[in-house]
Amino acid sequence: MEQVVVTNQQAHGIVIGQTQDCAPLLEVLAGQAFGQIGPPQLLQLAQHLDLVDLDAKSQLFDLLEALIKHALPAIDDQTLGELFWKRSAKIEMVDASNECLESVVTLLEDTEQEAAERHMKNEEHEREEMKVFLESVHAHARRTYGKDFNERMKKATKKGQRKAISKEFSDANYPLQKGRAVPHHDTISEATARTLTPPGTNLYKDVEARHWQICIQDLNTSRSRAWLKYGFADALRRVLRWAWAWRLRKDGLSLLECPVRGVFGERTGTKAIDEQTLLDAEHALAEFD
Repeated sequence: MEQVVVTNQQAHGIVIGQTQDCAPLLEVLAGQAFGQIGPPQLLQLAQHLDLVDLDAKSQLFDLLEALIKHALPAIDDQTLGELFWKRSAKIEMVDASNECLESVVTLLEDTEQEAAERHMKNEEHEREEMKVFLESVHAHARRTYGKDFNERMKKATKKGQRKAISKEFSDANYPLQKGRAVPHHDTISEATARTLTPPGTNLYKDVEARHWQICIQDLNTSRSRAWLKYGFADALRRVLRWAWAWRLRKDGLSLLECPVRGVFGERTGTKAIDEQTLLDAEHALAEFD
């Protein structure tokens, strides 16, 4: 008799039972990137399945990669990458959960405050784990989706070569956004603004709330920035930064391959300048951490 794994996503737990064949259920779980099951439970499952080279120090990325490949042995790198990105959506749920609790915690009774603070601390720990996980997901994308781009950039020895390679991949990946730029004026229509967005996103001009909001469809998550706080055009630029960072990293490219001018700095082909421009782009994204 083989053992079967059943998940309770709210409890982030695993229950071991008995069945004739657990493979179909494992396939379903793997296709969902194992939902919200945390590293301790994933390790328990991996050990039960006798997966080698995994222990208590194993990161979430390594656990998921081993378990998904075990359950779906024919999976290709592209599909595996999609599952990793699906799992990354949990970062958004942790952020939203803590933000809601922080807004009401002072209104709770002492014992309830203690419980809420413990919960937020646990969630913050999970958030840090997910940040490490995201770094591994980005690296996986560079090794797979962006393999050709990154290998060619490493071999390029001249300024003109690096700039040409950057333009080639940017134009090929994002032909509809080629040559566009973020306007500086305050009369941008929703239709015009949508021509600046990356594939896989939806942008909304919310007149009542007076903000721009952009949603990543695959992750079912969004970001918004208010016109009154940032200005009409800069609020748009900020949500575009967040969305383009997701798209470019998902495609294994760097932030400097963004086809829309004014979102991030442009690649010059000069290594020292481009490295600083990339640091500036990462710094600009810190507001979304």
